[in-house]
Amino acid sequence: MNKIRAERDSMEKANADLMKEYNKLANTIEDLIAENRDLRQKTDAPDNYGIDIEKIKLLNREKIEDFRKLIKIL
Repeated sequence: MNKIRAERDSMEKANADLMKEYNKLANTIEDLIAENRDLRQKTDAPDNYGIDIEKIKLLNREKIEDFRKLIKIL
């Protein structure tokens, strides 16, 4: 019984830690969205103007792979 209680307490603590991290990340995202909205207004950029994020991610992944290959060569 004590083992089960200890596991439950451990899981509850892990859940609380995860919720804290989630809330922190959610606040950061809200800040970024607000900043993005403000910058768009200042530059008169339309809300639907944007860059394909997947292309940026793909380019970043390719750059990372290139750097990894270069490091192995060096």
